[in-house]
Amino acid sequence: MRVTRPQIRPRVRLSVDFGTSNTVAALGLPDGRVRPLLFDGSPTLPSSVFLDPAGGLLVGRDAVHSARTSPDRFEPNPKRRVDEHAVLLGDAEVPVVDLITAVLSRVAGEARRVAGGPIDAVTLTHPAAWAQTRRRVLVDAANRAGLPPTALVPEPVAAADSFLAVSGDAVPLGACVVVYDLGAGTFDASVVRRTPGGFDVIAAEGLNQAGGLDIDAAVTSYLGAHLAGNDGGAFARLLSPTTTEERRANRLLWEDVRNAKELLSRATRTQVHVPLVGVDVPLGREQFELLARPILDATVNATRAAVNSAQVRPADVAGIFLVGGGSRIPLVSTLLSQAFGRTPTATEQPELVVAEGGLRAAGAHAGPAHAGPAHAGPAHAGPAHAGPAAGGPVAAGAASPASPYQGPATPVSGFPAAEHAPPNPVSAAPVSPYQPPTGQPHPGQHQPTGQPSPGQPSPGQPSPGQPSPGQHQPGTHQPGTHQPGTHQPTGQYQPPIPQQYQPPTHQTPPPTNQFQPATGHFQPPTPPGTGGRTTRRRNLVIAAGVAVVLVVVLGAAGVWALFRDKVVDVDRQIYAENGRTVTLVNMTVDGDRVRLNFLYRNGSRTSWSLSCRLPEVELRSSYLVVGRNNVYPVKTRCSAEEPRGRSFSLAPGNTLESYGVFPAPDEGTTFAVQWYSFPRAGGLTL
Repeated sequence: MRVTRPQIRPRVRLSVDFGTSNTVAALGLPDGRVRPLLFDGSPTLPSSVFLDPAGGLLVGRDAVHSARTSPDRFEPNPKRRVDEHAVLLGDAEVPVVDLITAVLSRVAGEARRVAGGPIDAVTLTHPAAWAQTRRRVLVDAANRAGLPPTALVPEPVAAADSFLAVSGDAVPLGACVVVYDLGAGTFDASVVRRTPGGFDVIAAEGLNQAGGLDIDAAVTSYLGAHLAGNDGGAFARLLSPTTTEERRANRLLWEDVRNAKELLSRATRTQVHVPLVGVDVPLGREQFELLARPILDATVNATRAAVNSAQVRPADVAGIFLVGGGSRIPLVSTLLSQAFGRTPTATEQPELVVAEGGLRAAGAHAGPAHAGPAHAGPAHAGPAHAGPAAGGPVAAGAASPASPYQGPATPVSGFPAAEHAPPNPVSAAPVSPYQPPTGQPHPGQHQPTGQPSPGQPSPGQPSPGQPSPGQHQPGTHQPGTHQPGTHQPTGQYQPPIPQQYQPPTHQTPPPTNQFQPATGHFQPPTPPGTGGRTTRRRNLVIAAGVAVVLVVVLGAAGVWALFRDKVVDVDRQIYAENGRTVTLVNMTVDGDRVRLNFLYRNGSRTSWSLSCRLPEVELRSSYLVVGRNNVYPVKTRCSAEEPRGRSFSLAPGNTLESYGVFPAPDEGTTFAVQWYSFPRAGGLTL
């Protein structure tokens, strides 16, 4: 009898680099070839998601196209919302994990189509600084998308494996690779060391507000300054669109700005068309580099901090590897060469580096991954955490797989009902509010919104949209309305009449000359022999004066208590990672303004890279969420003290005080604060 052995189907592996603005994926084919997936003919898939009126989620370029008419249903950067529970798209609250699921479902479908069958193994890359909670969201989304058990690989490890392929394996054991990853929304610098088992991350620094979108915002601010006073207010309407025509023009502006940025990586001059205004503004590479320089300087400083933190000798660095679309800017290579004395290594398509490297990094883990919770531990980025969680692939699973997303989940009792409000239609500056996935921020979206319902924590924790006219009412704290005790300041001080002095009962005739408080006149002293009475009268005068002064002081104290600033203690930690913390210490109310005071503390063993950006960007980077409105600051420490921007490092063990001044919400109103990209702090009241 002939025995027929079952044929073993060659294994097909998939690696996905889920990015802030774009997602890239690569297939590892059975013959060993690595093939990037194409989405609508491009290797990059916009990570954006759009909720259509029927309840379905559109992904990629379909989402970008649909957002032109309904931007309130559009989320361009789900990765930036990973710390939140849900976002409001239109009138529906959609869990962030479902947004990521929709993107990964699109990738999975294309991968199966190209492979001609199921995918056997999946690798997902993630930022080195992502700890367990964020990684679990990613794995949960992969399971919901119907992908097989997933291996997690830190992005710098994947990039280092790509560097091996590019450099011809010119990284000996013990040597290091410096990975410079400039994406659309964030920047990461990492130092990875080659070990017998692959690469381990030994140091990492990240900037959450330094990427291609921030450079686009700087260019847009330049255009506004160039046109100031000559556009009849059209540019302001362009940045704060309220009509369908203005929203379309806004998107066209950001697309043209992004295209100009990319063109200036190859050419020396171009023009940017400004819709509504109807003019073309010339832009040369020299001016562009001047605008981008503060942001790029911050990235180089962060790279230097990572290298110093790793404590590696220059001879141990095998190379500096450029990753991410932003690294194409020629000034990047120039600044890194000046800082480190060596020319960085670049590839023709830096966007593909991480996805392709993920396949190589997970090659040793090509067998079935173990399902189950992602118990890999936090992805610490310091030298003392170079184990699997920080270095090689981590087998991960999550909750039981669910069917692909079929529509928005209706709010349930477990969700904060008003946690994510619709975007503010009136935004005034080209920065975070609405950031299209292809590198164009758009006022009106990407604002974590809303405040938690009573008893509900804010997403990702307990972690600024300019209010439209008439939307925000100043707080009810009004000088003159508070009445401490029974003191009622009327502006007319009435001193009490001092008690009449009662002389002792002796045979001396009663005094004939008395102090008369009503007139304030003191009669001439009596003849000799009445000195005792004079002394007693003098004492009476002194006592009366003291009483008057005492009442005046007490009255002033009451007035001070009435008009003094109101301080609300908070003491809530809104960020904690690797010993670095940011705490909202308290809130000080002064009339119709509230000042939020923050304390940065570097408890790690390495320097913490921080930066101040130009005021037009700075004052749109943080905001309060009051009801359905985003309220931006009128001043921050950076805008007040570093108006030209600045990059600096917070040394280990040091602290830094910072603040933001906002229009004050009404007293008793619950609100949330989004301080830069740190997790939002909700449930606040004045």
